[in-house]
Amino acid sequence: VSSKPVGYKITNTSPEKYRVRPSTGSLAASSTASVEIHVAGGQTTPGGLVRDKFLITGIYLTSSDLSQQQLNEALKTQTPDCQYRLRCQVAGATPAQTG
Repeated sequence: VSSKPVGYKITNTSPEKYRVRPSTGSLAASSTASVEIHVAGGQTTPGGLVRDKFLITGIYLTSSDLSQQQLNEALKTQTPDCQYRLRCQVAGATPAQTG
């Protein structure tokens, strides 16, 4: 992702619909991570999901060996170094199904 260690936090516009694991974490320089996003039960209507958005906020870290408490504090206090906005898409849904 970067030549520097990075801390990240993932938020979304409908936290009651989604479980993001892990929603925060740190990455060593030039590494990647897998994040799982699960839709809560009863929230599977494609038209209701496509309006939702996710925000990934990243900050550069001095070390990737921070405790979870130190990482959370850094994510709260530091100005984001990058932000990515993603819109939810439902695999296999046609435009007519998504409203």
